[in-house]
Amino acid sequence: MANELASVSETVDLSPQEASNRARAFLTEQGYNVAHHTLTTLTVERYVPDDAGEQAKRTLTVLIQPQREGGVRIKVVGNDAEGVHERQAEWLGWSESLPKREPDEPQAEPLQKVSEAQQDGVLAVAEGVNGRVELSPDRVRIKRKDFWNNKEKIKAIPIQHLAAVELKRARSLWPGDIEFVLADRVTEKQARSVEYQVVFTVEQSESFEGIKRAVEQRIMEEESRDSAKVPTEKSEPAQTPASFPAAFTTAKPETHSSSSSKLAMPQSNTPSSNVAGGIEILNRKLRKLVERNTSEGESVEFCLISPNIAGWTQAIVALNDRLLVIKPGMAAGATFGARVTSFYYRDINGIEVNTGLMGGVIEINTPSYQGTTQKDFWSMRDKDKNPNQLTNCLPIVKSDLKHYKRYLDRLRVMIRDAKQERVISPSPLNESSLSSELEKLASLRASGVLTDEEFQHAKQRLLNQ
Repeated sequence: MANELASVSETVDLSPQEASNRARAFLTEQGYNVAHHTLTTLTVERYVPDDAGEQAKRTLTVLIQPQREGGVRIKVVGNDAEGVHERQAEWLGWSESLPKREPDEPQAEPLQKVSEAQQDGVLAVAEGVNGRVELSPDRVRIKRKDFWNNKEKIKAIPIQHLAAVELKRARSLWPGDIEFVLADRVTEKQARSVEYQVVFTVEQSESFEGIKRAVEQRIMEEESRDSAKVPTEKSEPAQTPASFPAAFTTAKPETHSSSSSKLAMPQSNTPSSNVAGGIEILNRKLRKLVERNTSEGESVEFCLISPNIAGWTQAIVALNDRLLVIKPGMAAGATFGARVTSFYYRDINGIEVNTGLMGGVIEINTPSYQGTTQKDFWSMRDKDKNPNQLTNCLPIVKSDLKHYKRYLDRLRVMIRDAKQERVISPSPLNESSLSSELEKLASLRASGVLTDEEFQHAKQRLLNQ
């Protein structure tokens, strides 16, 4: 879990968008690269060398929290306490440059009623032709007027019930529309439903594109929350946070003890990392897909995931006698659902791991799927070379390779055993060899080595062959 490193102690007199834009400009100047940017969150990263000579990733996330009375509160969380401490003067200067909201002074007249949007903590709003879309921290609301009685009708959709957001862009002479796809219909060809749809014009396009990005970000955060609850194999060492005056306060990072891991498979309640382990590392959507694609009697041996690749989590799930490769979402070319492919161990030629500077890929090689040559490593524009879309590939982060290794070793053993079972399966005996084997059994019974019961069992096995 990310530690809180710092916070602006006063309410900042900016909108969420203005505050996140200012944070982005400041952190870019400090040498960070932007990983994700939404209305209320900004995640940046940088790489520093570790003791082993590898590049370790350090991240910061700026949380923008809208306030009912107006303005926002700002917190900074992450694992780069060292970076914040080194740049404490710059952080202090930036925090002091932000406009602060003055406390409301008492007034003789009654205060004006707070708007419904402010009361509900609405993060974003888009006004369309036939309705209004509001995004709150935990749900999407579609509001529209009833044609007959002019009363407002509200359709509330919890974020955890959503799988995707579809947007059809407006043209000069043709309106666009936005539609919210429910998770329980993610694997079906969902018919377009007016109930979950709002129409908009070209002039309203910008607000609807913005709310689409914001809702997709909330869906991704909701899905990754399950994975974030899984403890990691090795926690970051405790770091001393920066110290700032009252305008910019810091919180002491939490420390977590790390437990030693054994070569044996981890128990389901103690996974070794958040990218490799039992079924508990899968998010809700991936677990549903596993349930739908397994038969009675099959069990999950282990799972490998590539967290948050292009906003979606892909997975390799090892069952008793086959692998499932699960690729959900737009990044894999499955806009409304997911692509799930089975590879039986006996048909797999090998497991190949390729890495680049920061990323890599796990490839499953079969007669139908051959390994990618190094010169083709990777082309995002060519779907035949894009690891996000290739059926036999799992994109990974290079630094996570150490977590995958023992599972890949076990997978290779499972493949070898499956092939050996096919090779050593007994072949039928011909008449002469059967007679010879029966004579040997009779001799063993006559000499007392075999009892009558053991002789009959052995004889029956030979006859069955």
